[in-house]
Amino acid sequence: MVGGGSGIGKDVPPYSLVGSRPTIWEGLNSVGLRRRGFSKEAIEAVDRAYHLIYRSGLNTTQALDRIRADATLMAVAEVQKVVDFVAASKRGIIPPPRLKH
Repeated sequence: MVGGGSGIGKDVPPYSLVGSRPTIWEGLNSVGLRRRGFSKEAIEAVDRAYHLIYRSGLNTTQALDRIRADATLMAVAEVQKVVDFVAASKRGIIPPPRLKH
């Protein structure tokens, strides 16, 4: 889901909420996923994958490698979709929020 007025210059990963100016990744669209019938386990797995991508301090390649090394995460089809999408992105993905000092 993309917030109104957001300028999108990079790819928006599946199941994400993005918005603000400049456009940033704001989190997992867990409400939308629940409404669409995604299981609690799938939502939690996707959330863990996005934690590695956006909040672990790893760069994108390192985060994808860490996700791929986790057999439990990779057993979830939705996580595989996220990994495939991010790996195939040519423009890069929407960045995380900047940390405030």
